[in-house]
Amino acid sequence: MARTAPTPHTFQTLRPLAHLPHSATSHAFLTRLATDPGIRHVMEKYKWTVPLLLEMEPLGNTTHDSKTLGLNRNRGAVIELRLRTDWYDGWRDYKTVRRTLCHELAHIVWDGHGREFWDLTS
Repeated sequence: MARTAPTPHTFQTLRPLAHLPHSATSHAFLTRLATDPGIRHVMEKYKWTVPLLLEMEPLGNTTHDSKTLGLNRNRGAVIELRLRTDWYDGWRDYKTVRRTLCHELAHIVWDGHGREFWDLTS
């Protein structure tokens, strides 16, 4: 079987929230996202490199009217994803977090949520 060469178009650092229990599970979740064949394909296609993929703290990103599932800082310098449930009693559905990651990756190119953004996201 042929080996594929490493690519610079990836997430350079994966960082779970080390102060929360089961940070190794969060790290495994981030690793699964970073190695997902679809995510890898998109990152290579668009030549995207994200220095830091970070687990988001749920408590600090929840208000009575909204819940932030992901953030993209400085066009992909840092992408944060909410991996844990609101009550910290488990992890969110992989497909939901993956869709959020795709959304945040599209913000590397488009700041707002216009037609071009949604075309790229899909």
